[in-house]
Amino acid sequence: MAKKTSSSPRLKTTIRKYLNEDCLLEKESTKINTQNYEFGFHVKYPKIKDKDGNGIGSSVSILKPKKKNSIEIATKIYLHEESLERFNNFDDDTKNRILWEISTFIISQNLIPIILPKNIEILIKDKLYFCDSIFSGINDLYHSIMKVTNSSMIVIGILNRNLGVSNNTKLNPDTKDSYFQ
Repeated sequence: MAKKTSSSPRLKTTIRKYLNEDCLLEKESTKINTQNYEFGFHVKYPKIKDKDGNGIGSSVSILKPKKKNSIEIATKIYLHEESLERFNNFDDDTKNRILWEISTFIISQNLIPIILPKNIEILIKDKLYFCDSIFSGINDLYHSIMKVTNSSMIVIGILNRNLGVSNNTKLNPDTKDSYFQ
Protein backbone atom coordinates (compact mmCIF):
# COMPACT_ATOMS: atom_id res chain seq x y z
CA MET A 1 0.00 0.00 0.00
CA ALA A 2 1.32 3.43 -0.91
CA LYS A 3 1.91 5.83 1.90
CA LYS A 4 -0.26 8.86 2.30
CA THR A 5 1.10 11.96 0.67
CA SER A 6 2.21 14.62 3.08
CA SER A 7 1.89 17.48 0.61
CA SER A 8 -1.74 17.03 -0.39
CA PRO A 9 -2.59 20.75 0.08
CA ARG A 10 0.33 21.70 -2.18
CA LEU A 11 -0.75 19.10 -4.73
CA LYS A 12 -4.32 20.40 -4.66
CA THR A 13 -3.11 23.99 -5.11
CA THR A 14 -0.86 23.00 -8.03
CA ILE A 15 -3.66 21.12 -9.79
CA ARG A 16 -6.21 23.89 -9.12
CA LYS A 17 -3.82 26.50 -10.58
CA TYR A 18 -3.35 24.44 -13.74
CA LEU A 19 -7.08 23.75 -14.09
CA ASN A 20 -7.87 27.47 -13.74
CA GLU A 21 -5.45 28.21 -16.58
CA ASP A 22 -6.37 25.50 -19.11
CA CYS A 23 -9.88 24.32 -18.21
CA LEU A 24 -13.12 25.89 -17.11
CA LEU A 25 -13.02 25.00 -13.44
CA GLU A 26 -16.70 24.52 -12.63
CA LYS A 27 -16.35 23.52 -9.02
CA GLU A 28 -14.32 21.84 -6.40
CA SER A 29 -16.35 18.88 -5.44
CA THR A 30 -17.82 18.72 -1.99
CA LYS A 31 -19.83 15.65 -2.98
CA ILE A 32 -16.94 13.22 -3.29
CA ASN A 33 -16.79 10.27 -0.94
CA THR A 34 -14.49 11.70 1.74
CA GLN A 35 -13.65 8.20 2.96
CA ASN A 36 -12.02 7.43 -0.39
CA TYR A 37 -10.87 10.78 -1.79
CA GLU A 38 -8.88 13.72 -0.48
CA PHE A 39 -10.17 16.22 -3.05
CA GLY A 40 -11.78 16.51 -6.44
CA PHE A 41 -12.44 18.99 -9.23
CA HIS A 42 -15.10 19.15 -11.92
CA VAL A 43 -14.03 20.95 -15.11
CA LYS A 44 -15.02 21.57 -18.70
CA TYR A 45 -12.35 20.91 -21.31
CA PRO A 46 -11.42 22.46 -23.68
CA LYS A 47 -11.75 25.94 -22.25
CA ILE A 48 -14.41 27.31 -24.60
CA LYS A 49 -17.71 29.07 -23.97
CA ASP A 50 -20.91 29.52 -25.93
CA LYS A 51 -22.36 32.94 -26.81
CA ASP A 52 -23.99 33.12 -23.35
CA GLY A 53 -20.70 32.48 -21.54
CA ASN A 54 -21.48 28.88 -20.56
CA GLY A 55 -18.74 26.28 -20.70
CA ILE A 56 -19.35 23.92 -23.60
CA GLY A 57 -16.37 21.59 -23.30
CA SER A 58 -16.61 18.01 -22.08
CA SER A 59 -17.18 17.42 -18.38
CA VAL A 60 -14.15 15.87 -16.70
CA SER A 61 -13.53 14.97 -13.07
CA ILE A 62 -10.11 14.98 -11.42
CA LEU A 63 -9.93 13.07 -8.11
CA LYS A 64 -7.16 12.39 -5.61
CA PRO A 65 -7.72 9.05 -3.81
CA LYS A 66 -6.75 8.89 -0.14
CA LYS A 67 -3.65 6.94 0.80
CA LYS A 68 -2.60 6.56 -2.84
CA ASN A 69 -0.05 8.39 -4.92
CA SER A 70 -2.33 8.77 -7.88
CA ILE A 71 -4.85 11.05 -9.51
CA GLU A 72 -7.92 9.78 -11.38
CA ILE A 73 -9.20 11.57 -14.47
CA ALA A 74 -12.64 10.53 -15.70
CA THR A 75 -15.65 11.43 -17.76
CA LYS A 76 -19.07 9.79 -18.05
CA ILE A 77 -21.32 9.35 -21.04
CA TYR A 78 -25.05 8.79 -20.63
CA LEU A 79 -27.59 7.89 -23.27
CA HIS A 80 -30.61 10.16 -23.44
CA GLU A 81 -34.05 8.52 -23.57
CA GLU A 82 -34.34 8.21 -27.36
CA SER A 83 -30.88 6.64 -27.69
CA LEU A 84 -31.47 4.31 -24.75
CA GLU A 85 -34.78 3.19 -26.25
CA ARG A 86 -33.12 2.45 -29.61
CA PHE A 87 -30.32 0.55 -27.89
CA ASN A 88 -32.77 -1.53 -25.85
CA ASN A 89 -34.66 -2.46 -29.05
CA PHE A 90 -31.56 -4.21 -30.44
CA ASP A 91 -31.09 -7.94 -30.00
CA ASP A 92 -28.51 -9.08 -27.42
CA ASP A 93 -25.86 -9.83 -30.06
CA THR A 94 -26.06 -6.28 -31.45
CA LYS A 95 -25.97 -4.75 -27.96
CA ASN A 96 -22.92 -6.84 -27.05
CA ARG A 97 -21.18 -5.92 -30.33
CA ILE A 98 -21.69 -2.19 -29.67
CA LEU A 99 -20.47 -2.43 -26.07
CA TRP A 100 -17.51 -4.57 -27.19
CA GLU A 101 -16.57 -1.99 -29.83
CA ILE A 102 -16.71 0.79 -27.22
CA SER A 103 -14.74 -1.20 -24.62
CA THR A 104 -12.12 -2.24 -27.16
CA PHE A 105 -11.61 1.34 -28.32
CA ILE A 106 -11.25 2.65 -24.75
CA ILE A 107 -8.78 -0.10 -23.83
CA SER A 108 -6.78 0.61 -27.02
CA GLN A 109 -6.26 4.14 -25.68
CA ASN A 110 -4.76 2.71 -22.45
CA LEU A 111 -7.78 3.92 -20.54
CA ILE A 112 -10.11 2.08 -18.18
CA PRO A 113 -13.66 1.43 -19.43
CA ILE A 114 -16.44 0.95 -16.90
CA ILE A 115 -19.75 0.26 -18.60
CA LEU A 116 -23.00 -0.16 -16.70
CA PRO A 117 -25.16 -1.91 -19.29
CA LYS A 118 -28.58 -1.36 -17.69
CA ASN A 119 -28.79 2.35 -18.56
CA ILE A 120 -25.66 2.42 -20.70
CA GLU A 121 -23.52 4.64 -18.52
CA ILE A 122 -19.96 4.67 -19.81
CA LEU A 123 -17.13 5.82 -17.56
CA ILE A 124 -13.80 6.52 -19.25
CA LYS A 125 -11.03 6.70 -16.68
CA ASP A 126 -7.29 7.29 -16.56
CA LYS A 127 -4.89 7.20 -13.62
CA LEU A 128 -1.68 9.12 -13.13
CA TYR A 129 0.78 7.79 -10.58
CA PHE A 130 3.55 9.72 -8.91
CA CYS A 131 6.32 8.97 -6.39
CA ASP A 132 5.53 9.64 -2.76
CA SER A 133 4.52 13.29 -2.42
CA ILE A 134 6.29 14.51 -5.57
CA PHE A 135 3.94 15.47 -8.37
CA SER A 136 5.62 17.03 -11.34
CA GLY A 137 3.14 15.79 -13.91
CA ILE A 138 1.11 18.83 -14.96
CA ASN A 139 1.98 17.99 -18.57
CA ASP A 140 0.86 14.39 -17.93
CA LEU A 141 -2.36 15.69 -16.36
CA TYR A 142 -3.02 17.85 -19.41
CA HIS A 143 -2.45 14.92 -21.78
CA SER A 144 -4.64 12.66 -19.65
CA ILE A 145 -7.50 15.17 -19.71
CA MET A 146 -7.10 15.44 -23.49
CA LYS A 147 -6.99 11.66 -23.91
CA VAL A 148 -10.13 11.10 -21.80
CA THR A 149 -11.98 13.93 -23.58
CA ASN A 150 -10.97 12.85 -27.08
CA SER A 151 -11.87 9.24 -26.32
CA SER A 152 -15.30 10.28 -25.10
CA MET A 153 -15.89 12.06 -28.43
CA ILE A 154 -14.98 8.90 -30.35
CA VAL A 155 -17.26 6.79 -28.12
CA ILE A 156 -20.12 9.23 -28.75
CA GLY A 157 -19.39 8.87 -32.47
CA ILE A 158 -19.56 5.07 -32.17
CA LEU A 159 -22.89 5.39 -30.37
CA ASN A 160 -24.26 7.84 -32.93
CA ARG A 161 -23.22 5.60 -35.82
CA ASN A 162 -24.82 2.53 -34.26
CA LEU A 163 -27.93 4.21 -32.88
CA GLY A 164 -28.56 6.66 -35.69
CA VAL A 165 -29.28 9.55 -33.31
CA SER A 166 -27.32 12.40 -31.85
CA ASN A 167 -26.41 12.19 -28.17
CA ASN A 168 -26.04 15.89 -27.42
CA THR A 169 -28.33 16.51 -24.47
CA LYS A 170 -27.17 19.07 -21.96
CA LEU A 171 -26.66 17.35 -18.62
CA ASN A 172 -26.75 19.10 -15.29
CA PRO A 173 -23.40 18.71 -13.46
CA ASP A 174 -25.22 18.85 -10.11
CA THR A 175 -27.27 15.77 -10.93
CA LYS A 176 -26.13 13.11 -13.38
CA ASP A 177 -23.12 14.36 -15.30
CA SER A 178 -20.61 13.73 -12.57
CA TYR A 179 -18.12 11.10 -11.54
CA PHE A 180 -18.43 12.37 -7.97
CA GLN A 181 -21.76 10.73 -7.26
